Amino acid sequence: MKQHLKKLTPSASLSLIVAALLLFTISITINNTLTKQEERTHAANATNCTLFVAKNGNNNNSGTETLPFLTIQKAANTAIVGDIVCVKTGTYNERVTFTNSGSAPDSYITFQNYSTDVITLVIPKGGYVSSQNCDGSNNGFEGGFTLSKVSYIKIKGFVFTKAATGSDDPTAYITTGCGSHHITIDGNKFYEAMEHKILLAGYFTVNGIYASWNIDFINNYVLYLERDWISVADELISVDSVNYMNVSNNYIDGANGLMIVYKGNTQNSIVSNNKLFNSDWKNPGNPWFGYKTQAIYIDGGWGTIKNISVFNNYLQNTLGIIINAECKGWHMSDVYVYNNIVTDSYWGIVQSFDNKAPGDSPCSRTSPDSTMTNIQIYNNTVYNIANNGVPGADQTPWGYKSTLNTGEIKWVNNLYYGGANKISIKPNNYQSTNSWNINPAGSDPNFVNVANHDFHLSLGSYAKDIGTTLGDPFKVDFDGNTRPVGSAFDIGAYEWCTGSNCITAPVPTFFPSTPPTLILSPTPTLTPTPPYVTPTLYCLGLSINKCLSQQILTRRPTQIPATPDTPGQPPPPGPGNNPPIIGGAFLLIPLILGATIYYLQIRRKQK
Repeated sequence: MKQHLKKLTPSASLSLIVAALLLFTISITINNTLTKQEERTHAANATNCTLFVAKNGNNNNSGTETLPFLTIQKAANTAIVGDIVCVKTGTYNERVTFTNSGSAPDSYITFQNYSTDVITLVIPKGGYVSSQNCDGSNNGFEGGFTLSKVSYIKIKGFVFTKAATGSDDPTAYITTGCGSHHITIDGNKFYEAMEHKILLAGYFTVNGIYASWNIDFINNYVLYLERDWISVADELISVDSVNYMNVSNNYIDGANGLMIVYKGNTQNSIVSNNKLFNSDWKNPGNPWFGYKTQAIYIDGGWGTIKNISVFNNYLQNTLGIIINAECKGWHMSDVYVYNNIVTDSYWGIVQSFDNKAPGDSPCSRTSPDSTMTNIQIYNNTVYNIANNGVPGADQTPWGYKSTLNTGEIKWVNNLYYGGANKISIKPNNYQSTNSWNINPAGSDPNFVNVANHDFHLSLGSYAKDIGTTLGDPFKVDFDGNTRPVGSAFDIGAYEWCTGSNCITAPVPTFFPSTPPTLILSPTPTLTPTPPYVTPTLYCLGLSINKCLSQQILTRRPTQIPATPDTPGQPPPPGPGNNPPIIGGAFLLIPLILGATIYYLQIRRKQK
C-alpha cells in the first residue's frame, strides 16, 4: 500500500527545530549536572560531605574540603538533591534563605556541623526575608533560616543565637511558609530569644488546602530563652496549620512565654517525649510577670484541631498541659493526652472551653459555639500543684479540670497527689474511670522518691492493678513497659515493674549551664503516615535515546488530596511541588494536568 506523507508547514518545521534545539540543550545540561553529581559522590567517600563551608573559605571556590565556601548561604544556593553540606568550626554571622529542595525518600539536602565541630550561627539584625503565604504575599515572619516553598531539607548540629535586640530583630530562628514539607530540624541548640523563636507554620491556601506538612522538630535543646522587652503572647515553638507535625525528644528550659503551641488547623500531629522546665513570664514590664505559662498548649483558637497525640512528656515548674477551645466557631476533636508527668506546676492537665467572641484577641467569629469531641486523657501523673495563677484568670490551682459541658471527654487511669488537691470535672460531659474517684485527695500512692521526682510506683502502692484495660497505643507506659504487668493496668504514667525484662528510664533532671554533647538520632516515625499517592508515569517518547524504560528509579511521593477542598490534606501536585527528578541516567520533567502527573523522561546517552 502506498504511504501518504503529510507535508510539514513552515510553522511545524520551526516547532520541530525548536524542539530539537531544546532537547539538545537539555542533554548538555543533564550531562553537566550528572558530572557534578559524580564528582560530589566521589568526594564524599571519606566524610559523607559533598559541600563544605569554613571560615577560611571563599564563595568563588568550588565548595570542596580544600576549597570551601565562606557562607552557608552560598552552599544553600549551590546544593542539589542528595548533597550533604558540612559546616566547619566557627561563628557565622548570617541569615540564610533556602531555595533549593531535595527529593524523597533518601535524597534530602542536609546542612550539618562537620564531624564534632561546634558551629554557631549568630543571626544579625535587619534585612530579613519574610516567609511567604501561598498567594506569594509575605506573612511577616522573618527568620535566621527561612524555608518557604522548599522540601526535603535537614538542619543538624547548629547552635543558634542572635547579635542584639531591637525593633528590627528577626521574628524567629527558623521559619517555614507555604509549600514547605519534609523539613527536619534535628539536634540543634537554641539560645537567647525572639518573638516566636521557632515558627513552624503552614499557612493554607484560599481553598483551605494545607500547604505545609511532615515537619519534624526533634532532639533539640532550647535553653534559657529570656527577653528584654514586653511580650503578652510569646510562643517558643509555634506550630500553625501544619499537617503531620512532630515535636519530640526535645529538652526545653527557661522559656519566657508558652513553650509548645499547636494552633490553627494543625492536624495528625504529635508532641512526645519532651522534657520541659520553667515556663513563665520573665519580663518585669509584662503585666503577667512572674506567672507560669503553658508548657503544652493545644489551642482551638482559630481553626480545626484534629488528631493530636500528647504523650510521654515530663513537665516541671510550668502551667501544665492545656487543651482549650479558645474562640467561637471552631472545632477540636480526637485529642489524646496520655503517659505525661506534670510536677511542681500551677496546673496539671486542664481541658477548658473559653468560647470567646470577637473583641477577645485573636477571636473573630460570633457563632456557632466551639465544640470539643473525643478528648481522651489517660494514665497521667500529676504531683504537687501550687497556687501561682494568672491575674484575671482562674486562681484555683487545678490538678485536673474540665469545663466543657458538651462533647465526649474521657478521663481514665489518671493519678494525682500532693499540692492543692483540686479536681473539677463536669459530671454531664465526661467518663471518669479509675482516676481520682479511687484516688481521694491526700491519699499517698507511695511514689519511689518524690524528693528526686521519681514517680515510679513502689511495691506497696495502692495504684497498682486497679486501672481500666485500654488498647493501643495506651498499652505502653512512660518507660516503654507493656501494660499490664499485673492483673490490670496501674493508674498513672508508670506501670509497676520489676525484673530483668523491665525498662527503667532515668528520671528527667535539669541540665547544667553547659548542656551535654548533642547526639543525633533517627527521625521518629509519625503515626499515621501521610496518604501518599504515587503518580503514574506516562513515557511521552521524547527522549534523547528513545524511551527505553518506564521505571522511575528515584521517585518523589506526591500527596494528592481525595477532595481538593478538604482541610487537613496537602496541596495537589503543581509546578512548585514537583521539581525535575534527576537519576543516574535520566531527567524526569513533571507536566501537571489536573491531578495527574505526566513525566517527560529524558535519558542520558549511554557511553
